[in-house]
Amino acid sequence: MLSEPGQLLLNGLTLIALIFSLLSLFFPLFPGLIVMWLALLPYISIQALMGNMHGSSWLVFAIITVLMLGGSVADIFIIDDHLREKQVPGSSVFWSFMAGIIVSLFFTALIGVLASLVGFYMAELSRLKNENKAFDSTKALLIGWGRSIALQMGIGVVTIVLWGVVVWTVT
Repeated sequence: MLSEPGQLLLNGLTLIALIFSLLSLFFPLFPGLIVMWLALLPYISIQALMGNMHGSSWLVFAIITVLMLGGSVADIFIIDDHLREKQVPGSSVFWSFMAGIIVSLFFTALIGVLASLVGFYMAELSRLKNENKAFDSTKALLIGWGRSIALQMGIGVVTIVLWGVVVWTVT
């Protein structure tokens, strides 16, 4: 069993990691739910080694795992659904992704997100040859991103609450 200060440190570090991961969900290209799940692994591993993980704790961790997988996959379908409405080809999404990744290597993630939007708009403008239609496609992308972020934030909050249930039952 961990000492009380050790347990508090473990809980505090895990909570900090979960909160930062939750905030990272605002960046569309960042796999925040997966990072949240990875942030839980040291906690779960230490508790398991200490013999503190029991049936209900493992069940909660399994539920968190299913939520992470489901949320990560749903993210793709939500955005794709909005882009299909505007008949946006995968090439525009590819150029958006490339612009975001390349700019993020040299600047902040926020600037990378903005570059991703600009890259998407430029790809759509090049394809459609119409500013209004390119803007409509970009608006569909933003709506998809927004709905995806809302879903993932909800799952992230549920993940933190479920982890809290495990902490409460383990300590």
